[in-house]
Amino acid sequence: MVLGSPPKIFNPPQPKNKKRLPRFVVVTIIIFLIVGGAVYWLFYSSFFQIKNVTFTGMTLDNFDQTSLKGQNIFFIKISQIKSEILASHPEISQVQIIRGLPDTLKIVVQPNQASLIWQTNNQQYLVNQKGIAFSQLQGQTDLPLVQDNKNLNIQLGQQVVSPNFIEFIQNFANKFADAFGFKIVYFAINETIFQVEAVTDHGWFVKLDTTRSVADQLEALKQLLAVHQDEVHEYADVRVEGKVFFK
Repeated sequence: MVLGSPPKIFNPPQPKNKKRLPRFVVVTIIIFLIVGGAVYWLFYSSFFQIKNVTFTGMTLDNFDQTSLKGQNIFFIKISQIKSEILASHPEISQVQIIRGLPDTLKIVVQPNQASLIWQTNNQQYLVNQKGIAFSQLQGQTDLPLVQDNKNLNIQLGQQVVSPNFIEFIQNFANKFADAFGFKIVYFAINETIFQVEAVTDHGWFVKLDTTRSVADQLEALKQLLAVHQDEVHEYADVRVEGKVFFK
């Protein structure tokens, strides 16, 4: 047997092992990209910029909408806008602001409802249930009239009286007509809102204590008129519990 030469050896190059990122790193990067894209879309893209401002209830003609348009609908300060609207529009009772996604701001306005008329310095103002004067009177109304004989100046948006005073005047005016068949023409304030004079269409007035019960004072007046109605020519004073003075 003839011995041949030894075989040649060939060592082919081996592929290098590529280093792969750990799985949790890949997942973290993907989540970061998704969240970052969502944040940009929500807060920095033009998709959620305010383009429309709508009103419900009543329109505020002098409200500057341009200051809101272009702002991100998520970034606007609802409480600040409400405060500014209420401060500059005394004719408004309540404001609700709704984010109408994606780009509409809805402003729901509730106008004031007048509870009585306040007269001072030959001017008449509408006053709401909270006691705030919100507008000058235009035209005729059947609301109770309160005349301030001290003629103190007031401004629109100012609280003139308390809600308790409003409730007292409304209750007395309504129940008086039902109880006696004639009416209160107006209520007069001479010194303090705790003491008022209810001037009747019979030419005499009732002295009232607005801190006491309407029902108690009406009952005292009813008992007086049942016996001495023809003798009341100037006033009936029912401010003191258990006593009635008249003239």
